[in-house]
Amino acid sequence: MIGGKYNVQKELKAWFSEAKRVVVAGIGNPIRMNDFVGVKVIQDLWGKVSEKVYLIECETVPENFI
Repeated sequence: MIGGKYNVQKELKAWFSEAKRVVVAGIGNPIRMNDFVGVKVIQDLWGKVSEKVYLIECETVPENFI
């Protein structure tokens, strides 16, 4: 914590620092905008994460990607 606030970026970096590979699955329905956040997060991460991170836009069928 920094000044009583939780530093998510620092904590995630520490947690994943020794990971060989990380998968982030974006789940949501693009038709229902309030349910689209998972896919939007993935779209916003493209080109901003290391090559260790595998991004998947699962939309409403994450079971098809497992």
